[in-house]
Amino acid sequence: MPEAEDEQSERDKQNAAPSLTPPADIEAILWVLTRLKEYEQNDTVPEDDRIPINIREAYLEGADLYMANLRGVYFDGANLDGANLEGAFLRGANLAKAEFYRANLYRANLQGAVGLTQEQLAQAFGDETTNLPELLAMPKSWTQSE
Repeated sequence: MPEAEDEQSERDKQNAAPSLTPPADIEAILWVLTRLKEYEQNDTVPEDDRIPINIREAYLEGADLYMANLRGVYFDGANLDGANLEGAFLRGANLAKAEFYRANLYRANLQGAVGLTQEQLAQAFGDETTNLPELLAMPKSWTQSE
């Protein structure tokens, strides 16, 4: 009987909904990203010594990047579904093919973001406090009550 219970338990684990918590290595990266603003404000990293961060195709679903300085980060192809990017600084970030389904973009600065499309914005949440690139407009869905 215990063998049958173990098999059932294993099936239950496999059928469980996926966790929105990123793996430990991604959690570490997220922690560093959220600290970048602090380091740059204290001038601890000279401009010439800064290396672009490349997290292409990373699984960041549900990640908390609140107020993070993500300037120039390569997010192309990353899964940012449900991520909290409220107040994040994404100026110059590469967002080509990134997924933003239900991502929070309130107060985010997306000026100069590369590869961002109107379709990506329509999947996310935002409002007039979201700073958009010049050629993109606030989606109609952002003005409708939820």
